[in-house]
Amino acid sequence: TLSVKDNGSGICSSSENRGTKQCKNLAKQLGGTFKRVPLSPQGTLCELTWPLAGRNWSLAKVSYGLKTLFLKALKYLKKL
Repeated sequence: TLSVKDNGSGICSSSENRGTKQCKNLAKQLGGTFKRVPLSPQGTLCELTWPLAGRNWSLAKVSYGLKTLFLKALKYLKKL
């Protein structure tokens, strides 16, 4: 499981934007799950979970997916 928690303003809408869609796609490729939940009083928790056994995945696929996801997130944050 990879968990990321922040203390920002939280989830602004129920719609899924690019980052959430990319995380869900990576979770699907790994045979896992992705969840995004608001924290109280503020912030967001994102968790990407995948099984270590019995699935067709490789460390290279996980590394590439996470690297791509984080690079896109950094690019987005630089625009803010």
